[in-house]
Amino acid sequence: PMYCILIAYVGMVAPWRYSVIMAVASVVAFALVVLGEHFGILDSHRPLVLPQASFKQFPLYAQMLIVLAIGLQLTVVALVSVFTARRLHRSRSLLRRQNLELESRGQERTAELVAANRRLSEENAERKRAEQALRQSETRYALATEAARVGVWDWDLTTGRIYIDPLVKTFFGYGPDELTNLSDEWAGRIVHPDDRGRLMDLALAVQQGETNEYNIEYRMLDKKGGRHWVMTRGTVHRDANGRAIRIVGSTIDIDELKNIEEQLKTSEQKFAAAFKSSPAIVSLSSLDEGRFLDVNKNFLKVLGYTREEVIGRTSAELAIWAHPGDRQRVLAAMTEGEVRDIEVQIRTKSGDVRDFSWSAGIVQMEGGQALLTSAVDVTDRKRTQRERDRLIVELQEALERVKTLRGLIPICAQCKKIRDDQGYWHQVETYVRDHSEAEFSHGICPDCMTKLYPEHRNDGPD
Repeated sequence: PMYCILIAYVGMVAPWRYSVIMAVASVVAFALVVLGEHFGILDSHRPLVLPQASFKQFPLYAQMLIVLAIGLQLTVVALVSVFTARRLHRSRSLLRRQNLELESRGQERTAELVAANRRLSEENAERKRAEQALRQSETRYALATEAARVGVWDWDLTTGRIYIDPLVKTFFGYGPDELTNLSDEWAGRIVHPDDRGRLMDLALAVQQGETNEYNIEYRMLDKKGGRHWVMTRGTVHRDANGRAIRIVGSTIDIDELKNIEEQLKTSEQKFAAAFKSSPAIVSLSSLDEGRFLDVNKNFLKVLGYTREEVIGRTSAELAIWAHPGDRQRVLAAMTEGEVRDIEVQIRTKSGDVRDFSWSAGIVQMEGGQALLTSAVDVTDRKRTQRERDRLIVELQEALERVKTLRGLIPICAQCKKIRDDQGYWHQVETYVRDHSEAEFSHGICPDCMTKLYPEHRNDGPD
C-alpha cells in the first residue's frame, strides 16, 4: 500500500515519464521484498530492517538482493522527496508570478478606475458647464426675443395643430392658456379680417407645392381689438412625396417699424412735393463726381435744359459752374455736412452767367452718399443792390461836392475872423473856402483904394 500511495503521489507531482520509472522501481522493489521474505531474508512488515541473523551469514546473492531492495526503497523515497521539493518550488514560483500578475492587474485596474473616475468627473463638470451654458443661452434667448418681440411657432399641417411661443401670445395681451393650438382659431380669431384671405392663400400655395417661401406681413388683433403689424417667416418641410407636412418659423412684431415706414413715406411725399414745387433750383447729385440723379422743374426752367440733358451727366460735363473750382470750394466748406448761403455763379445753357445763393447738405441714399442742393437766383437782386450801391456812392459824392453855409457863424466884430466848431479862428476867406465851393480872387474896393492909395484913386468905374 505504501508503494501504491507513493506512485500515486509521484504521478500527481511529477511528469509522466518519472511516474513510469517510479512504478517500475516500485514493482522491482516489491518483487525483491517478496523474494526476500520467501527465502527468509527480509521481514515484510519491517522492510528496511535486517533480520536478526548476521548479514554475512547469507549467501552473496542474498546479500545483493538485500542491498538492491534497500537501495530501490531509498531511491523511491529520494525521488519522491526531490519531486515534492521541485513541485513545491514550482508552486511557490507560480504563486509569486500569479501574485505579481495579480498586483500588476490590480494596479492597472486601479489606474483604469482612477482614469475612469477622472473622465467621469470631467464629463460631469463638462455636463454642468453645458447645462449652465444652456441655461444662460435660454435666458439670453428669452431676453432677446422679448426685447425684439420675436416668437417661434411650429405648424403641423397634417393635424392642423400649431405650437405658439407663449411670448407671441403676450404680444397681443393673451395669457399662455387663453388660445388653443388650433390653426383655425388663430386665423379666425386674431388675424385681421382683411388679411385672412392672403394668409390662407399663402398656406394653400405652400401645401400645393407652388412655393416654399412662407414669408408674409399682415395685421393681427390684440385682445382689446387693437391692430398690430407682424412679419412671419417660415421654413416648409416636405415628405418623400413632396407633400408639405410642417412649417416652422418665427413671428416678429413690426408695428413700430410700420409706423416709422408710414412716417417716412409721408416725409418722402412731403419732400418730393417740396422738391418739385420749390421756387429755387433744387438738384440731387452724387457726392463723389457730381452726377445728377434728379432735378426739379425750376432747375430746368432757369438753366434752360431738358430733363434728358441733365439726368446722368455731371456738372462738369454741363459746364454749369462759371468758375470750375467753385464746387470743390463749397464742398470744402461743408465741415458739418452742410453749407448755407454761399454766393456762386452758375452758367445757363445759353451761356449766361447768373448769381445764386447756394445751400447744400449731404444725404444718405441706397447707392451711397448724395448731395442735395438748393440755389436761389439772386442775379436781379444783386443787380439792384449794385445799382443802389452805385446811387448811394454818387449821392455821397454829390453831397461832398455840395457844401452850404447855414446857421449862425461866429465872426469877430473887429478883425472879421470866423471861429470854427473846434474853437479856432480863421480868416473869412479861409473859412468860406473850406466850407463851400466858392473860390476867392483878391482885389481892392474904392474906399480902401482912397484910404490906402489916394494917389492911385480913379473916379472911373471899378
